[in-house]
Amino acid sequence: MDIDARRDHPYAAYDRVEFGVITAPDGDVWSRVVVRMLEVFESIRIIRQCLEKLEPGPLQTNLAAELPVGRLGLSSVEAPRGESHHFVITGENNRPRRWRGAGADVPEPPGNPRHDPGTSNWPT
Repeated sequence: MDIDARRDHPYAAYDRVEFGVITAPDGDVWSRVVVRMLEVFESIRIIRQCLEKLEPGPLQTNLAAELPVGRLGLSSVEAPRGESHHFVITGENNRPRRWRGAGADVPEPPGNPRHDPGTSNWPT
């Protein structure tokens, strides 16, 4: 599927670099391997463009002021297994009060306590 959050909803510097969305016509295991391999080469191409366009100076900066408490933030980013979505509410001292992630790469807590390795019911 020709869907990519970096292209469809650009964030960070993705609106300033050129890249292709890698797809394959088949959905078999071989096609998935080929797509992953080509995505690695495309990622290297993106990194090289970013390094060429990187301006001199610090890569990280301190926040000049406190973030207001209770502000909401929502983000969707491209992840290795599809899109990853993040929701945050700001708290005191420039720290998040609440964060929630959803997507294939965000682990979910076990729904059944029996599957929790910290419980005595864990099969040995």
